[in-house]
Amino acid sequence: MSEATSQTLPDQTANLLLALIFIGELKAGDKLPPERVLAQTLDIDRTSLRSAIRTLISMNLVKSVQGSGITVLNFKQNTDLTFIERLCQIDELVMSRDWIHSAFEFRITSVSSYLRAIANVPMSPQKEEGIRLIKHQIKLASEGAGAQKLAETEAQIQQYIASIGDNPLIILQANSIRHLNLRLMTIMYESINAKAYLKAQFKIVNKLLEGEISQENMEQDLKELFQKQKVKVVKRISLLPEKSYLISSPLKHKPNLLSLG
Repeated sequence: MSEATSQTLPDQTANLLLALIFIGELKAGDKLPPERVLAQTLDIDRTSLRSAIRTLISMNLVKSVQGSGITVLNFKQNTDLTFIERLCQIDELVMSRDWIHSAFEFRITSVSSYLRAIANVPMSPQKEEGIRLIKHQIKLASEGAGAQKLAETEAQIQQYIASIGDNPLIILQANSIRHLNLRLMTIMYESINAKAYLKAQFKIVNKLLEGEISQENMEQDLKELFQKQKVKVVKRISLLPEKSYLISSPLKHKPNLLSLG
């Protein structure tokens, strides 16, 4: 869950506009209403609205041209993962099965990278702590911890392993899509036998740590393990809605405001 209740009015406003762009309520090429009209529609002050618009401009979701107003851009062509990460912090937004499936496919490609990262770190107290965290997650699964708790623990593991490794891209990835990973991992752990999966995953990684298999063999074994879980996860994802939508407005004082029309 996000810290939505503590968000400022500009943040809530930006989240509403972000979500409306994502679900297609605001399409590429559309123009936002004039500032005065939009502020009245949203029942917010114009200073908060301008701050929200600046957020959208910084994410390349809209462009402002003097004399022409503010135009919505094609987010698939102009923004990056920060957009999806921000969307994953909007509790009122339900993502479609196609988006979640695409994100899960992306997620699969990144798992072996951080497990490989801990294998490449020389034995040290930091590496031992990373291994301890992995074992702790297995213990939680054995004790029947819920999917959300297991997902949060895995996010913690990824952040820690990224911090002790020497690959800056792994660190940046872990920092930039934390909420996306949480959402995906929660769905995954709702779909599979978490205890069996985590034990099998650690067994493969430990073989590499003990020098029993090569890094290439570890990645192949992990890929095969993920593929076995994928069938169950995809089945779970297929139950999600066909289209993304808002349950309610991210604007707390206007919960029923789901469009600008």
